[in-house]
Amino acid sequence: MKNNLFLTISLLIAFSCCAQNSIRRVDDNYCRIEIPSENGNFDCKEDGTKSCNRYYVLEETFFKDKIKLFIAEDNDYFGAKACPLNANLKEELLKLGRKRAKIQFNDQFVILDTTHIRTIQKCVPMQIKYQKRKNKTLLKLDLTNFSHSPVGNYEYYIYEYYIYLEYKNNKLSLSKIEEYLFLN
Repeated sequence: MKNNLFLTISLLIAFSCCAQNSIRRVDDNYCRIEIPSENGNFDCKEDGTKSCNRYYVLEETFFKDKIKLFIAEDNDYFGAKACPLNANLKEELLKLGRKRAKIQFNDQFVILDTTHIRTIQKCVPMQIKYQKRKNKTLLKLDLTNFSHSPVGNYEYYIYEYYIYLEYKNNKLSLSKIEEYLFLN
């Protein structure tokens, strides 16, 4: 009986040491960057006079792997802290443009064209699921958007996007993007 218990505990420890899985809430870890438009104005009002570019930046480390997310945003949610902006990051974000997101894993990256995704520019990163297997690493990024109907009784809509990525043989690839709508 003691041998079976010892064997079971040993196997559980061995499997947990080999598996590198983690789910991390990141809704408080991202920061915001505002880059003035060509005229140098920082006025970012949502009334149609917006003249700056806004981005969310998220950096997380899982074990020895580093994940970075850069996403253009049109949200007026200013709860995020401001990021320091250096010249290289500014140039990289301006190249990214207004309708794209960049996900970087270690030294590889994927650029998502978000023109076909209706509300992703109003999303904020919420959670990252990291799963390292023997020959590949799987990532799931959760982005959430809270918006409301401009007419009627102001029902709230929650859009969630799940972005699935795979890192295998030193290459990062996009597996799929799922979109879900929840009505409150």
